[in-house]
Amino acid sequence: MIVKIEFIYARDDKNGIAKNGNMPWNCPKDLKRFAKITKENCKAKKRIPKAAVLMGRKTWDSLNKKFKPLPNRTNIILSRSTKTHYGDDEKEIIYFSQSPEDCKSFLNRNCFTKVFVIGGAEIFKLFEKQVSVVHESHIFGDFDCDITFSFDLKGFSPEVVEELDDHKYTLWRKNDSL
Repeated sequence: MIVKIEFIYARDDKNGIAKNGNMPWNCPKDLKRFAKITKENCKAKKRIPKAAVLMGRKTWDSLNKKFKPLPNRTNIILSRSTKTHYGDDEKEIIYFSQSPEDCKSFLNRNCFTKVFVIGGAEIFKLFEKQVSVVHESHIFGDFDCDITFSFDLKGFSPEVVEELDDHKYTLWRKNDSL
């Protein structure tokens, strides 16, 4: 089974994605879109999950405790930690070594068809050659971020563009010819 890899992230005018380990902006409409996209795609069918969210340990650590794990989604954390698994019937958390191959193997063994890579910069870089869809929110302004991520969208075409007062959302899909 081929697992489809999608990025979903927000950035500022200077490609900043975090400051002091957190998102430095407050953009409720973008957070609602993030939740809607990832939750709708992560609903299980016949107890088999369709998709998961994948993040690095630093992104995991930055999540607000009341949203940890991200509800109604299988959360996968790529980490150098020796901890390998914990979870319950509703929310499952998986820890992996720093290996995209191990993660893909887990996703295939468990019948996932899609994974949303949600950060951070190191994790995006590990999967940038395999990504087929990018959900990018450009938050207007410079937030003096200390973590940046820039993804080369050459070979991708915009399919959905929604511009609001404080940000612009674009769904980019990889061109079939590449």
